[in-house]
Amino acid sequence: MTFLFLVALSLLFRVTFLQAIEFKADEATSLFLATRPLFDHPFLPASSVSSFGILNPPLFLYTLFPLVLLSTDPRFLSACIGILNAFTVGLFYLLIKRYYGKHVSLITSLFLAVSPWAILFSRKIWAQDFILPLSLPLFYAFHKIRYDKDKRFWLPYAVFSLLLIQVHQALLFFLVPFNLFLFLTKPRVSFRHLLLGIFFGIIPALPWVYYEMTHGLPTLDAVSRAGGRVENGLTITHLLRPFQILHTGNWFFIMGNDIAEFAAKYPLLFRLRPLFYLYYPLLLFGMFIFWRKHTLSRPLLYATLCLPVLYALLHIPPHMHYFIVLLPLLFLFIAIGIQFLSQKFPFAKFPIIGTIYLGIVFLSFFNILFLQFTEKKGSLSGDYGTSYGANEKLAKRPLEKYRKTKKYQEMLLATYVPLGAFRGDTIIASMVYDPKSTKKRLSLLDNQFKSTPEDARIKHELLAYYTTTAPREETLVLLRQKSKNIPSYSPIYSAANAMHLEKTLRKAFEDPMLGIALEFPKHWDLQKTKNQTIITGDGFILSLQPINTLCTAQSCVEETEMLSSQTVEKMTCVTKENMWCGIVYGPIHNTTQQFFITYKPDGKQPSPFVPSEEYTHATALLKSILDSLRQL
Repeated sequence: MTFLFLVALSLLFRVTFLQAIEFKADEATSLFLATRPLFDHPFLPASSVSSFGILNPPLFLYTLFPLVLLSTDPRFLSACIGILNAFTVGLFYLLIKRYYGKHVSLITSLFLAVSPWAILFSRKIWAQDFILPLSLPLFYAFHKIRYDKDKRFWLPYAVFSLLLIQVHQALLFFLVPFNLFLFLTKPRVSFRHLLLGIFFGIIPALPWVYYEMTHGLPTLDAVSRAGGRVENGLTITHLLRPFQILHTGNWFFIMGNDIAEFAAKYPLLFRLRPLFYLYYPLLLFGMFIFWRKHTLSRPLLYATLCLPVLYALLHIPPHMHYFIVLLPLLFLFIAIGIQFLSQKFPFAKFPIIGTIYLGIVFLSFFNILFLQFTEKKGSLSGDYGTSYGANEKLAKRPLEKYRKTKKYQEMLLATYVPLGAFRGDTIIASMVYDPKSTKKRLSLLDNQFKSTPEDARIKHELLAYYTTTAPREETLVLLRQKSKNIPSYSPIYSAANAMHLEKTLRKAFEDPMLGIALEFPKHWDLQKTKNQTIITGDGFILSLQPINTLCTAQSCVEETEMLSSQTVEKMTCVTKENMWCGIVYGPIHNTTQQFFITYKPDGKQPSPFVPSEEYTHATALLKSILDSLRQL
């Protein structure tokens, strides 16, 4: 009965309010990739790319595939994942009851059932939502090996260790110390079962291994470049995360500024939050009791302590989902601390247990009210983003006329995916869309895009093709022209132009009054006044200034071509000492407006001589800016 109660309690928060499930870029992309075999596309050798650019093995997509055969509705898939996690809570109860006692298992499982972070990471289409279900058999195998001396369980121990890494590679930082401390205890090992487990655990990753070997080891390259994206320095935040994940800590990250509205609507919830600070000393105390009483399980404690420390030392960002694997262990430590205090100090038993159960009731109300709030609001300004319910309305409306066609379902799934998810320089884009194949079909795709501008499948493929490498100026010119002929090309041009600016470390500037646009180095500053635009950086000043009197053709000297191949006067200022003091272009004609471009040293450093390397550098910078000048 307790098992069924815990499963039912867990289901209450995991399979309700399905319109409010998280459904943004990661979830939509995962669903789109998992369903591709349904639409006559091959299975992919990888499931996604991590925030560090590391390619993840395809296990997650393989796990989703049997479910998408039944339905591609995100609510159905999220409900299935929620059901799996709810039964995981019940099974954790049985596991902990067997090795640590009934009362410890009940408290641990109740915490796990109502934990806001455990719920958040168990009701969406995301690989990390499988961490707890996969860690359960790993922990069970560990206990069978340590307590029951059953060497056969080295097989599932190895299998699920490898599967966990394939689901989320950051789990290496838990599993490495966990295995290290386990083997330091010199357990009896069945190498036959261990090797069999490694063999079976690697099988789902073989397509990924083959892709890596035949494509120049892109993951190794991503790892080598990841150093530039890690956190700078060791922070206390890494060490706080295991405490915050116990309750509603760091919930601002999820809700953003909407947490103020939520707090104003339910003030009692936020007044009671200090109650959970009691968990912090209980956790530390419980860890000590666990270490003293459960010596065979110490590798679990050591791995728990090592995880945040390793993240901190290696400067890995302390995202909350990097600590999911710790949730059952943290609650286990607290439960063991509570049991010890209750036995040691009987007079304090009821106040302690009462406070704990009050916290569980509080979290239950918090979860229901949060889900209600999110479903009604539709989107949150924090990481939660837009809910499925809100996304569904936006995606289905423009596709209504295709509802009865065969391509509707795939078009709908592609519409949920943000355009940038398949930018051509990402590994996943090149895996889904072969540039050589796209090149052969460009004319066909353009015609289809013209007749079916709502088809996001075409949009994704074209973007992947045009952004395989940083777009050059001629590519941008082509895309601008295509945008005029096929308006649905506009977002592709915008994304390609944004990539060009990003890769060349440049900013774009548009001046509607002058009717022109240009690019300049990203680190330069721009100031716009009523009469002129001034761009400064690297010791130079570039200004664009309109003139009110039109000049005659006779007063313009043919000196250089600029803006629609017109000839403009270029005046270079050089002092008697042969020092460069600036260049003026103009007047430059654009429709009914004329303007000058002035480029000169800012006067903070000595002006360069003509000729000199400094002068060559200055004029090269100017040329790179003027080459980007175009009409709007």
